[in-house]
Amino acid sequence: AGIVEVHAAILDPNPLVSGRGVVILREAGIPTHVGEREDEARELIEPHAKHITTGLPLVTVKFAASLDGKISTRTGDSKWITGEESRAYVHQLRAASDAIMVGIGTVLADDPQLTARNHEGSTLPRQPLKVIVD
Repeated sequence: AGIVEVHAAILDPNPLVSGRGVVILREAGIPTHVGEREDEARELIEPHAKHITTGLPLVTVKFAASLDGKISTRTGDSKWITGEESRAYVHQLRAASDAIMVGIGTVLADDPQLTARNHEGSTLPRQPLKVIVD
């Protein structure tokens, strides 16, 4: 029967191909729609789009501080300065990342697992590379 209709969220951000597929499909008489759920698609391919358009990787920085600008409590504890919702979001970021980088001070003070985990605390199948800067 062939291709009846095509729906695409966004055009490929690669400047070498962007839009050419849509043109070919439309010239072949295939109804082609672009822009459905565009915001979600842009977020999904953000790392690819950043790299393909700039040659640079997408770098995400996670930093937590108290209202007075400190990164630990009065007792020096810095392991849980954030809440559950924030920690869950960090694990989503980790799961979507190729690597997690921390300094040796963080490793010595907190002994972090540097893993991506689900809401139950189990590690996810795909884990980012651990990078420790000394």
